[in-house]
Amino acid sequence: MGLNRLDEAKTILNAALERKVGGISAHFLLSLIALTQGDKAALEREDAMIRSSNEGESWLLSRDAGLAALRGQIRQSGELYVRAKDADQRLNLKESAVAAVVSQGAVEASYGYAAQAEKTVAVALNMSPGWAPMLGIARTFALMGNEQKASALAKDVASRRTEDTWVQSVSVPGIQAILELRRGNPGKALELLNAAKPYDRADSDTLLIRGTAYLKAGQGTEAVQEFQKILDLRNVYPDFSLALAQLGLARAYIAQGDMAKARSAYQDLLALWKDADPDVPLVKEAKSEYAKLQ
Repeated sequence: MGLNRLDEAKTILNAALERKVGGISAHFLLSLIALTQGDKAALEREDAMIRSSNEGESWLLSRDAGLAALRGQIRQSGELYVRAKDADQRLNLKESAVAAVVSQGAVEASYGYAAQAEKTVAVALNMSPGWAPMLGIARTFALMGNEQKASALAKDVASRRTEDTWVQSVSVPGIQAILELRRGNPGKALELLNAAKPYDRADSDTLLIRGTAYLKAGQGTEAVQEFQKILDLRNVYPDFSLALAQLGLARAYIAQGDMAKARSAYQDLLALWKDADPDVPLVKEAKSEYAKLQ
């Protein structure tokens, strides 16, 4: 799927299902392929199979919340994440429930709704999250510039999971890098992200931070490469990270001085956001930037 070899991916997934392997996970991946290929019949078929499992409804709600966020429909996205949380709580899936709330907070922070994101992550904290959602909360605090809370939560998880490669080399350095970017230190941010390089080829979070760091460091060519890596993963991560990468790509082309490519990148982004909520801060910002190129 990451290589855009979707027919091969379908063959593999269907072979797994024939061998009674994969279950809901295989059907979920097949639903993403159907979405990408615009195959409505296949999508309905896979969604029906997903719903037949206990936790399937929550999976679909979270998927559709991510798709709504990708389109800039933040209100709808938030409503779907709340429904996903409620569905998980009915099944006593505590970690999944808090993960839905954390995802909602990340969307709100990324699109410029800082006050709402603050309230959302406060709800997540009150749900007694485990270490993985805790890192998501720390990352959202970092995006909002709340250095004290972001650092404290990341430090706590790092101290409890000293042998966890993902925590020590990817998640915590990523949170620290976001904070360095907010301090105006893109070079330091890039240095912190070096530890994640062996693991980040399909990690859109790290690629997004590194692309932003290159952009703030005035390295437009390198920024283009990082943002393009995220866009190349559109079949794996069909969520709002693609919109952020598309915006980063447009800004990186400006940094390169290539206004024709920048205009084209903004046009693709605004086409994606054609049905976005009218008051989204990031959408309004992007429209303003595009207008200056005309």
